Amino acid sequence: KAWFWKPQAEIIEHEKRDRVPYTVWAHNGYIETTPGRAIEYDWVAERLAQIIVDYRVIGLAFDRHRMKDLMSSMQRVGIDFYIDGKDPKMSGALRLVDWGQGYKDMTPAVEAILMSILNRKFVHDGNPVLTWNFSNAITISDPAGNRKIDKSATRFRIDGAIATAMAVGLKSRDTAKIEVSKYEKEGLMIL
Repeated sequence: KAWFWKPQAEIIEHEKRDRVPYTVWAHNGYIETTPGRAIEYDWVAERLAQIIVDYRVIGLAFDRHRMKDLMSSMQRVGIDFYIDGKDPKMSGALRLVDWGQGYKDMTPAVEAILMSILNRKFVHDGNPVLTWNFSNAITISDPAGNRKIDKSATRFRIDGAIATAMAVGLKSRDTAKIEVSKYEKEGLMIL
């Protein structure tokens, strides 16, 4: 399931700029519009609070850019959260996972989403915005073969593809930790 937000007052301008049917997507529920000319973080935090109630959210991988603004809004609307690896774990609180956008963090995310797609395990709800974001996504590699999705390589929007890669990467990382713990308990070592 993917959620996308656009400021209501800018949706027509963004539609002209990006040459995609944002108003149709909003009308059909694939994009939620926020009041005003910019994304209102309190509004997004309210939606996150509802998403947490409606779905079993095991973690939210985040890019550092503007995250402090969202965390302040989350506190204002009463969402309990902790930053994994920095704050003490809080039972019942939303786990936030800092996910860098460089090769170190994005390589396993790109590999996890690629394997999920190639193994035909990746499924989404048919959201055309997410499909469009993936169709615009381009990966680049460094000399060591590490990969990341690169925003500078395309003029179109790819945020949904990056967020999805981070989410699938987080799931893959968590699954690997569970599997290692299982083997450690059974006295096996993985090399």
